[in-house]
Amino acid sequence: MVQRIALTGGPCAGKTTALVRVLETLSEAGYLVGYCEETATRLISQGLNPRILGIEFQRLILREQLHAEDLMASGLAAYPGTNKRILVCDRGIMDVAAYTTPEEFEMLIKEMGFNRVALLDRYQWVGHLVTAADGAETFYTKTNNDARSESIEEARRLDKRTQEAWQGHPHARYAIIDNATDFDGKLRRLRAAMERGLGIAEALQIERKFVLEKPPHISAIPPHEEIEIEQAYLQNPGDIEDRIRKWRHRGGVLYTRTFKLPKEKPLTRIRREEPIMEREYYRLRGLRILEGLEPLGKHRFCFAYANQHCRLDVFTAPSHLIGMAVLEIEPLEAIDKVKIPSFIGSVTEVTDDARYTNRRLYEERAPASKQLHGGGWRFWRRK
Repeated sequence: MVQRIALTGGPCAGKTTALVRVLETLSEAGYLVGYCEETATRLISQGLNPRILGIEFQRLILREQLHAEDLMASGLAAYPGTNKRILVCDRGIMDVAAYTTPEEFEMLIKEMGFNRVALLDRYQWVGHLVTAADGAETFYTKTNNDARSESIEEARRLDKRTQEAWQGHPHARYAIIDNATDFDGKLRRLRAAMERGLGIAEALQIERKFVLEKPPHISAIPPHEEIEIEQAYLQNPGDIEDRIRKWRHRGGVLYTRTFKLPKEKPLTRIRREEPIMEREYYRLRGLRILEGLEPLGKHRFCFAYANQHCRLDVFTAPSHLIGMAVLEIEPLEAIDKVKIPSFIGSVTEVTDDARYTNRRLYEERAPASKQLHGGGWRFWRRK
């Protein structure tokens, strides 16, 4: 198998330098590494003008990117003697969505026989470097890239649009690296996030979790991706969490099985995840249903806020959880501060409270959450 990762971000984010470090890091970790250059810059340098071509330019990027990635992946797969092969992409397919309307992007990928979840799932990890125009303005420049013409305001807008384009990755392996440190620190945080995401270093789940007093109206949520999730938990010895999940997103469906192993601190757990076939999902799901528990259901809203990757879950099943809303924000490090989105309202942090794990909420008919909030959750209607 050839793994793929994408390095993306806004204009003047330090991507060119970061790519060199990424390639070096992966080579040192024993990977056979291939590199797929940025398609848009190559086409512009060859004389094509995106302002004149409009959507046709984005169609060309999609066609060229898909072909280049698949060609390089086939070449890497043909090499003998190693099982560690990886393709590093300077930007990925989803970047096109930042330069088109949602309707245009859906039309383009449908033309090529893809849906959004399939395109996101092509990449095992995605790193987003935030433009210097957001937090490091004195370092923003157009001189190091002939294809760059954006003003600071345009760079910020494109950075935000690119973050939005990558929301909804089925494995949550998406890291936003902002300008909270100097550039060397930015590169160190990128490397650490990539090593965790690919399993080079121990992958820890370090998300912060907050229960909302009430769910926000859907119209208040910023540009987002909405995913329908069904999941159930299987019996396993000890404190190992064994979960199966059905992930439905814009017509695409993905089935996965996840194992979470305990750590010394309640904030962190080791996570192992693998895709499974539809038949296997329903076989395992049947084992849980025989014990009298319906699957847990929720609508997940993935969005970017203040250079953070946020996930808002609103539960739709089982009956005792309907309308409950939980916000998860995954910082790069456990000690990082998080910013609660302004539209969320009152929240209670429950990161270290074992009563609020999905498994406990799922299995307990009268969970502590109802006692804390004085009665059942308000029924949430998307109107």
